[in-house]
Amino acid sequence: MSSIVSVVIAAQPGRGFTTSRWISRWGDSTLLGHVLDAARAWPVEPGLVVLGADAEDLLDGMEFDPFSVLIDPRWEDGELASFQAALDYLQRDDEVDAILLASGDMPVIPAGTVEAMLAAYATPRRPVAVVPKYRYVRGRPLLIRRNLWPRLLGLGGGSTIESVLATHDAPVAEVWIDHLPPVVIASPEDRDGVVPRR
Repeated sequence: MSSIVSVVIAAQPGRGFTTSRWISRWGDSTLLGHVLDAARAWPVEPGLVVLGADAEDLLDGMEFDPFSVLIDPRWEDGELASFQAALDYLQRDDEVDAILLASGDMPVIPAGTVEAMLAAYATPRRPVAVVPKYRYVRGRPLLIRRNLWPRLLGLGGGSTIESVLATHDAPVAEVWIDHLPPVVIASPEDRDGVVPRR
């Protein structure tokens, strides 16, 4: 039976943090802890957390179950390299039909977003990908079907996942979300400007 698995990318170090941004305190947890707690509640199979910078500190200080952890040795090449490492790992499992890709620095996904994306994916004419559209702006998480993975694995530096989805011939479904795009926490100032939902 095919499945959809979640993938959380938490490989880039951010800027201005005195310690790893991923284990920076935020509310009653950490930045990455909030994302993983949300991902554990999504109605998909827990898949991978991809780490890069500060991987040893995260492994020592965080609980990842039931996710598997993949350390990307090429994380300095950017997010695309970490994403491709996840695809390379998951393509060996024939039971995985699609991935739900989340960013570890985006801890506040509007309620109902993932469920709406899964509903759009489950239509008879299954799209190659599903993207949320936050008030006219595409964002994340991204739902990406397996038949698109080879093209994404072939991307070089300077390319982005979003650029492929914007130009792909096969149907990409958009799900309208009546919220502003989720905040990306790249610095302490970003973190301090967003209130945790706990």
